[in-house]
Amino acid sequence: MSFEQKINYQLNKVPGVKKYIKRVYQRFMYAISPKIKSEGKIIRISPDDSRHEYFFGYYDKSPWDITDRYILCMRANDTWSDVSPEEKADILLIDTCLSENDPNRVKKIAETRSWNVQQGCMLQWLGPDFSSQILYNDYRNGNYVAVILELATGKERIIQAPVYTVSADGKIALTLDFSRLYNLRPGYGYYNVPEKTKDIALPDATAVWKINLETGEITDLFAYKDFATFQPRPEMQEKGAVHKVNHLMLSPNGRRCMVLYRWFVGQRKYTRLITFNIDGSDMYVLSDDDMVSHCFWKDDQTILAFENKKDGGPGYYLMTDKTQEYIHCWSQFSNDGHPSYSPDRKLIVTDSYPNRARVASINLMDGNERKTENTTIARVFASFKYDNDTRCDLHPRWSHRGDMICFDSVFEGHRGMYVVPVESNKDKGRELIKSGWKEDVKDNNLSVKFSVVTPVYNSFSLMKEYFKSLEGQNYKGFEVILVDDSSTDDSYKKLLEFQKMTELNLRVLTTEKNSGPGCARNIGMEAAKGEWIVFLDNDDWIEYSFLDEINTIIEKENVNCVIYDLYIQTDKKQYVSPSMYCGEEGICSVENAIKFARNHTVGKVYRLQNCRDRKVRFPELRRCEDIGFTSRAIEACGSVYYYKRPLYHYVQRASSLSNNTKLDERDLESAFRIIEKSLGEKYPEAVKNKSVTDLLYGGVLMMCKARKKRKEIRKFIVRYEEKYPDWTNAEVRKYLGKAKNFFLESVNRKMLFVLRAISLVHSICIRG
Repeated sequence: MSFEQKINYQLNKVPGVKKYIKRVYQRFMYAISPKIKSEGKIIRISPDDSRHEYFFGYYDKSPWDITDRYILCMRANDTWSDVSPEEKADILLIDTCLSENDPNRVKKIAETRSWNVQQGCMLQWLGPDFSSQILYNDYRNGNYVAVILELATGKERIIQAPVYTVSADGKIALTLDFSRLYNLRPGYGYYNVPEKTKDIALPDATAVWKINLETGEITDLFAYKDFATFQPRPEMQEKGAVHKVNHLMLSPNGRRCMVLYRWFVGQRKYTRLITFNIDGSDMYVLSDDDMVSHCFWKDDQTILAFENKKDGGPGYYLMTDKTQEYIHCWSQFSNDGHPSYSPDRKLIVTDSYPNRARVASINLMDGNERKTENTTIARVFASFKYDNDTRCDLHPRWSHRGDMICFDSVFEGHRGMYVVPVESNKDKGRELIKSGWKEDVKDNNLSVKFSVVTPVYNSFSLMKEYFKSLEGQNYKGFEVILVDDSSTDDSYKKLLEFQKMTELNLRVLTTEKNSGPGCARNIGMEAAKGEWIVFLDNDDWIEYSFLDEINTIIEKENVNCVIYDLYIQTDKKQYVSPSMYCGEEGICSVENAIKFARNHTVGKVYRLQNCRDRKVRFPELRRCEDIGFTSRAIEACGSVYYYKRPLYHYVQRASSLSNNTKLDERDLESAFRIIEKSLGEKYPEAVKNKSVTDLLYGGVLMMCKARKKRKEIRKFIVRYEEKYPDWTNAEVRKYLGKAKNFFLESVNRKMLFVLRAISLVHSICIRG
């Protein structure tokens, strides 16, 4: 175990200390970044009181009454230690017409026992007048309830269920299971009532309820199984898939509702945006692109949402309900935020999460989503004290007149509520943009953890999906190193042009002469700044969650190599290709990884320093260089995790190098000799098994495709059998498909005619 691993092992015993140590580097990056506390004409609306925390909650409700004079606010003692603190919070009414020194400016009107740091207690003014009554969630007599409080008299009316979203007329509400939400989405549920469906992946229970706020009647609307069986996807039905619902929001007329239906398969999270009538009918899957988060109804037919569309990447999309029509808005925003429309729908506001300088911003756009400009009207510092699940999102919210935006922030050292006027800041915002300031969206993870290395040769035209998949990565702490292998077309020139345009942390290098992909990858490895090396071919692409999922495994499992599965893409189909011939998901011994891992360069992520320490590089071969590298890199890493999920789309082209009929088996033999020399003594059984798949099968198939003479093929087989006389008993053969085993049996019997026929069929299948 390396020194670094020993430190990590000890820190795992004290997660709080580990989190602190990991943050040292973040603080260093912050220390060398330009500092600001706040920018914009920001007015604090909550009391000047550093002993308490003041906030409102979510972005889909307004804290103002209809006159824009009175503001609702919550007050708590601690909002940084727990997502749903086990203490009461006060509910305040602030009269903004009174001076800050006036003792009547702030009045406590209620308190709640059920609240969280992200959405508060669903505190809001109740329609249709938005002036005489407020509504909030509470915990009473062992149950969650909603309280409707009449401000003039102090009279309460109790609804025997908490609310999540309320219609504008104040008559209908929808809700969900806040206890399940507390366990599955920290920061959004309540702790008070133990979850009845705990540890049940797909409960046979109600997921969404409808509440008549006039009568108090509560009706079951949807069960979890209603969502799981509606236009089901295979991932929904996997054993152990965990299901939940999140983020209900009623349309302006209160007749339809949107919901985020989420399910988890291991570490992978899937999200659907679904709309439905409030009687439970006419359910529609509006977005099924796996990642969708914050949404807002523009009107009763259209929804603005941040999502990661498979054909458009991450960003804001305006979608028409019950259709697949959408437009991509504001391409400059590739990071999530909390969008909403002004009451007259003439403007849109959204926020950002903190950048590397720990600065979050509020951005204003025209209500015409096809206009691409944005104005930054406020920027505020986000303290390290408030982070992860207890972070303080800005959650910008409109006044009823649409001339002010209220937000929560911690730039003064504690949670507070602030207002920024809209009109008076437009010119200031434009000045900020004109002055050249631009939000840093390249590296929200503060450091380069992953280096993605890709050789390029005459292939820029094939890289559209490649670039899109990298620009859409959920995890941002990575660099991209493109090594042009002395292209003879204009690929190198176009790479340099693309480098100037992209938000990616991208470097373009070049070889002195065309030397093959192995040489190009070595150059990339030498230049890499990341802790981990990822190899990606220029005509392939990866899932948007690729780095995020790999990073989760790295941090959780403390390994130096992760092997993951692939999708094989042809012109006609896509199918999953395991990166190991056998093995269950989890920690894998180095010997088994060498024995059963396929020889592709892709499908593995390595800790770079391990490779450097052991001087593992690609051999100086123009072809088959991956065979001479992969097993040695796995052995150098010393610990391996097999993640049995496809994250990589490998494009199988008839014209690719690996399908070239002019390949020479001598490169293959040279590459395998490197494995034999470096690993044969320590792992003889693993090398023997690997020789069956890589050397024997690969070599004979290559020679048949190249139309080598039968005599040469026979000599190759005899030469192999002299070295590995008992190859037919290799363990790996148990896990090969029928076609490969039939081919190998034909090799064993020296049935050269059959071998040629099989290789011909293989080539035809690849060409499609």
